[in-house]
Amino acid sequence: MKLLKKFLLSTLIVLTTLVMTSSTIPQIQTSYAAQSSAVRLNTTKKTLKVGKTYTLKISGTKKKVKWSSSKKSVATVSSKGKVTAKKKGTATITAKVGNKKYNCKITVINNSSSTVYITKTGKKYHKSGCSYLRKSKIKTTLSKAKSRGYTPCKRCYR
Repeated sequence: MKLLKKFLLSTLIVLTTLVMTSSTIPQIQTSYAAQSSAVRLNTTKKTLKVGKTYTLKISGTKKKVKWSSSKKSVATVSSKGKVTAKKKGTATITAKVGNKKYNCKITVINNSSSTVYITKTGKKYHKSGCSYLRKSKIKTTLSKAKSRGYTPCKRCYR
């Protein structure tokens, strides 16, 4: 009889250990899965030059994302999260997923200084340190250079 009691007691201990171990593992996996699927916006601040683009991305969800801009005159956003800088200023791009909103502050700056240089013989305008500029350079504004038909130098305006 003592041998049967010892056998039953050791079997009960082994079964209890197995049940506790097997119920702990799924909890760990579940909490890990919940952490890795947190919905996130890839950035919350971005500075862009006028005319440039940047694509915002949402991770951690398969739900549809609705994008919007607080100031469409400064920055617009497509249905796929592609932000286009329109003019100098700030705008907030909002991604709405279900009932949650995720924001990114977009700061748009002017893409070039207003001072450019032209040469007497060329039809291109250049930045200050361009290697195509020789000794004969004429300082002017970007708007004047454009209005006179000058186009950007391919080397310094990549």
